[in-house]
Amino acid sequence: MTTHGGIDHWNSLSTGAATMKLDGALWQAKGAPGFATTGNLNFNLHEQIYSLHPFLKEGQKSSFQNDQIIIQTMDGKVLKELSHPRDSFDGHTLETPWEDL
Repeated sequence: MTTHGGIDHWNSLSTGAATMKLDGALWQAKGAPGFATTGNLNFNLHEQIYSLHPFLKEGQKSSFQNDQIIIQTMDGKVLKELSHPRDSFDGHTLETPWEDL
């Protein structure tokens, strides 16, 4: 059975884009109310690569690629970066404050 163009069609695509709104009680619980807002998400369909803008404020974006997350200006100046972000969650509890990265 072939749906939505089949696997050949899927494999011919490489990127996607969406407008998303992140919201909810988590941000309040983590001490970061208003942290996540409406943003434009661009992503790779076959690798873990994404970019979200605006991020934290106008003129900034976040991006994830190759096990590194970066907050940067829209022209590419790196403001903050973190390698192996999953490791930064070791020991987290519900009360652990949220960090921008």
